[in-house]
Amino acid sequence: MNNSISDVFLKVHLNFIYLNELYKITNSKVVERVLMQPRRFHDNPFLIYSFLLLFVLFYPIYPLIKFLKFFLKKKTSHLDFPSNSNVYLMFVSRLYELAENAKILRTNDIWLVGDSSQICQIKSGSVVYMSSLLNRWEILKSLYYSIICFYRGLKVYGYKSALLNIWAFDFYTRYYACMHIPTDCHLFFCNHIDANYVLVDHLPHRKKTLIQHGTMIIRRNPLNLSYPFYRTIEQYKIWSLNLPYKLRTVNELYSFSEKEYEASASAMFVNKPLKHIVGYKLKKTEPIGNAKLKTVLIIGYSPANKEDEEKVIRYFSNKNVNLVLKVHPWDTENNYAELQSKYKFMLVVGAKYPTADIVFSYGSTLAYEYEELGSRVFFYDDIDLDNLDSLNL
Repeated sequence: MNNSISDVFLKVHLNFIYLNELYKITNSKVVERVLMQPRRFHDNPFLIYSFLLLFVLFYPIYPLIKFLKFFLKKKTSHLDFPSNSNVYLMFVSRLYELAENAKILRTNDIWLVGDSSQICQIKSGSVVYMSSLLNRWEILKSLYYSIICFYRGLKVYGYKSALLNIWAFDFYTRYYACMHIPTDCHLFFCNHIDANYVLVDHLPHRKKTLIQHGTMIIRRNPLNLSYPFYRTIEQYKIWSLNLPYKLRTVNELYSFSEKEYEASASAMFVNKPLKHIVGYKLKKTEPIGNAKLKTVLIIGYSPANKEDEEKVIRYFSNKNVNLVLKVHPWDTENNYAELQSKYKFMLVVGAKYPTADIVFSYGSTLAYEYEELGSRVFFYDDIDLDNLDSLNL
């Protein structure tokens, strides 16, 4: 890493500060989930300062507990990395699925995982636990830098950085684990925007590849936002984010489509990476409900779209269709209990993709995948949800 190691983690804040401001400008409901802008603190200075005082005083306990778990943990495995190996940094469990879709897996691949819960995703190659690569001195340094970063973050960015800094210990343990991988190995990862995205960019390895995880396309821009918030991609009449921290050392990008490549390269890279187009991963779907009826699928994400989802559910609940809502991986079925008590519809959870004639969605990757398979896809931003009759469904 260049400069101080603690300086590198502070770069993680840049993209979150940008997103936080963008969500506020666009009045996005997602801002309610952003760690740096807890909604309950927004209009209550007493809560802000009470929370910060407690957090500043007791924060070191959190990384200390994580440190003790790491320090006392018995090593579970160890492997010497052969030269020029493909090493997958499994910071996100979907990495195996994405690499499989890209058709780049080899039997001698090495998967660097955080814990045993991720192993069930891996069907080939060797598994190495991050904790097995760390020595006690590196774990101690991770504790030290995580505490330094917390207080430096408060000094540089103020209270908004407080909750982001809880990731610092994990950031440094992952960094030191990755530094044990020979620099001639080819690193693969699928993180967008987050701390691991910054971490990989600061590793000294010569070959690094990002496999696209989710869509980076912005389809509508009603506020006509431009630089520094959005970048325009004239070729496709779309926009992309303009992340303050962009990748400088990642060489290749596996993307879903040409349009996705342009949006991703524009948003996340200083220089355009080598391009690989792999197509969307959704190749087949499963019939659900009455085969004689049309199936209407809602791609769910209740934290940001609950009101929109309810309007669609209300409209179709008394119609002769199979009405299905696919729960987002970050969401839970419990968040739909109230709606299920009022309306009749089916919930789908996990890696199940029902066949759908009609799809309603926010700007999700899955919606583009269904569109590619021939479903009629309607994005909430493009339609009047209070007048669905106008769609001639």
